[in-house]
Amino acid sequence: MPESSEADVVAYVEEHGERLPELVFTAVGAYTGVAIGQDAVKAGDLPGVLIAAA
Repeated sequence: MPESSEADVVAYVEEHGERLPELVFTAVGAYTGVAIGQDAVKAGDLPGVLIAAA
């Protein structure tokens, strides 16, 4: 929300704060094509991945 004032951001978070984690996971999943369940993240049950550059 780069064009928004601090008051606008605070009001948005107060109104939608509970849904923000769900919205972020949905947006990231749609952008990357990777679906990671929010419950798995909360439980710390994620696979480890190592990406090495040659």
